Amino acid sequence: MGLFNFAALAKYANEPNSAASGYVSPMNPPNTLAPIIVGDIFGPQDDADPDAPITRAEAMTIPSLVRARGILTIIASQPLVAYKGSERLTRQPGWLNRTDTSVSPSERVVATLDDLIFHGEALWVVERNSTGQIVDAVRMPFEKWRISPLGVIEVNVSEDQWTKVTNPKDIIYFRGFQEGLCTIGAPALHAARDIQRSVAARAKSPVPLLDLHLTDDDELTREEKSEMRREWNAALKDPEGSTAITPHNVEAKPLGAEGTNDFLTAARNGSRLDVANLLQLPASLIEGSTSTASLTYSTSDGKRSELKDYGLSLWMNIFNARLSMDDVTAAGTRIAFDFSDLSEVPDDGLSPVTED
Repeated sequence: MGLFNFAALAKYANEPNSAASGYVSPMNPPNTLAPIIVGDIFGPQDDADPDAPITRAEAMTIPSLVRARGILTIIASQPLVAYKGSERLTRQPGWLNRTDTSVSPSERVVATLDDLIFHGEALWVVERNSTGQIVDAVRMPFEKWRISPLGVIEVNVSEDQWTKVTNPKDIIYFRGFQEGLCTIGAPALHAARDIQRSVAARAKSPVPLLDLHLTDDDELTREEKSEMRREWNAALKDPEGSTAITPHNVEAKPLGAEGTNDFLTAARNGSRLDVANLLQLPASLIEGSTSTASLTYSTSDGKRSELKDYGLSLWMNIFNARLSMDDVTAAGTRIAFDFSDLSEVPDDGLSPVTED
């Protein structure tokens, strides 16, 4: 296919547990002690710059983002189709919906969409036949390609070898309509994680903070104060710890009891709205009240239209526009996702009975 050995590159790019694939087998998990070791050496990491880039792994711990991403991957469930004008070509390019690699075309789209969401750009390496037509394509993981200061794309073709792309027809480069969430979304996503920690802390100890106020002049030693705190903390975490008996000289005063839960609820809702805005999705779609499956198959006409027109179109048009260029398909033809089954509510035979 030119400069690259496509079969070898595809195998390397999709090898399990490699840095190229970004996939870690559950049979060979990463070192879970690493964060502890980092904390022991460098101290707590909670004071990191809130504007610093966030990793995809960190971002994917935010439930609203996981849901929003799941909604966007509906794109991958729709077939890519070649058209001439508005007419579907009788003979479709085979590589659009089949591949000789270990990654299905649907997975290829999902992984590419991930790169566009989190990094704002993506890259495919393609294989062509003797006439120059594309016969297969593989998505290169984001960390396995780069753009040099001179604007030249380089691909990591093996563990220690980077190769410059000298023939533009060896690749398909996708550029998103905005920068990736790992950079532009970092402040909002860091805040979302902080909100999650606050909610988890409140769930662990649902009662408000307490001031164990001494009402007499007896001075307790540091050890006695520590012991009193330990006993109260243990009692508050006890499933039957809703009632306490205070000594005659101790008054338990709640601190910050009013408004805290309301604030956390509002903060979580605001975090969902931030995620929706970052991904250009209608906020109503990630409220968590409707499953992704029902969005695909059984929502109302209005909801489906909102999903497609104001949620998916921006993202799928990145693929439609790039794959319709003349270096991918013949002049006069275009490639686009076929969303006809999402535009029409299927008749499941359970419609209400009506009279003639």
